[in-house]
Amino acid sequence: MDRCGGGEQRATSGGCARYFVVCRNTVWDPGTTNAMRSAYGYMMVGLAGLLSGTSNINAQAIQQGDVLAPIGATWHMRSLQAIPTLPVDEIPTIWPFADVLGNDVFGATFHVLDPAMVPVSAAYPGTDRVLHEQQDEDDRDTYTFLDVQSQRCLALASNDALVSTVYSPGALVAAYPLVLGMTVSGSDCSTSVSPTSLTPYCSETEIVFLKTGLLQLHFGEFDEARLVRTRRIKVNQTDRTDSTMTETLTWFAPGVPYPLLQLVTVNYANGDQAHSGHILDETSIVGLEEMATTSELHVFPVPSNGDVFLDAPNGGDLSVFTTDGRLIHQGRLVASTTPVRLELGDRPGGVYHGILQHNGLVERFRIILE
Repeated sequence: MDRCGGGEQRATSGGCARYFVVCRNTVWDPGTTNAMRSAYGYMMVGLAGLLSGTSNINAQAIQQGDVLAPIGATWHMRSLQAIPTLPVDEIPTIWPFADVLGNDVFGATFHVLDPAMVPVSAAYPGTDRVLHEQQDEDDRDTYTFLDVQSQRCLALASNDALVSTVYSPGALVAAYPLVLGMTVSGSDCSTSVSPTSLTPYCSETEIVFLKTGLLQLHFGEFDEARLVRTRRIKVNQTDRTDSTMTETLTWFAPGVPYPLLQLVTVNYANGDQAHSGHILDETSIVGLEEMATTSELHVFPVPSNGDVFLDAPNGGDLSVFTTDGRLIHQGRLVASTTPVRLELGDRPGGVYHGILQHNGLVERFRIILE
């Protein structure tokens, strides 16, 4: 056995993969954690290239209240009907996911409970909050016992009707404050106990604040949304073929302590991959629509047959994008008391997104062409 023994982590923010795609990839040796990380690096180098770019919009550090819901909070996540493709990396960053939809067949509801409401919490000293996950399609509930520290949150244990897992030390699930490009890592070992087996695992987790940008979802647009990547390597200490590397991409918005969107890729020891995702159910959060970005810019007419006028008295740098993130117009607007004319008559009908930047301020607006 390694330096510590045992256990399997259970996900604390989303259900199991239901809608997924399995494909054959390069087979890599799961014999050691280092070998797994090296192979995984080659597998994910393309994705890392897409996500590693910096944004020209400064983002504030991610605080505890941006990623950890308080006691008493409740929200629902819907399983994605299809996994979206990440756009080509451009500046400014736009994630055009307005057509991404979920359903309730394989979703889950989450509750953050006071440990006093869950008597078994006493078995895990240091528990500050308990995350209760209820799957939509069955009665299987999962309780994850969280130790909320000043700069990170650890999972101490996770229990459901079939499997009990205890982590030593706690498994890293969140880090804060987290500035753009900052990486936080942690190691843990654990033992997973079921009615028929007792399995030791050791794991390493890495959390990084990748970038910030405009996240477009069907229920609203979120300016300076934050993309956080969590990578977890989990190695079975008695059967190395039962080992995985999981990458979770999570989008948060300032002041919204619930994941807006999550995309998960699980890499198995035999080279297979499974992809899944969840999107926040906007009806489960009171006031979420008010947290979405709105623009005070006056753009007219709406819709337009080609010529669009924009009130921009202070001028600025203007960019116009398609819904899939392609730049179609860019220019510098001079300060003017009269509306600026944009000639877009050569563009097909549909919705376009504009960004106007001036003296560090960013304003976003929509253009609708007939």
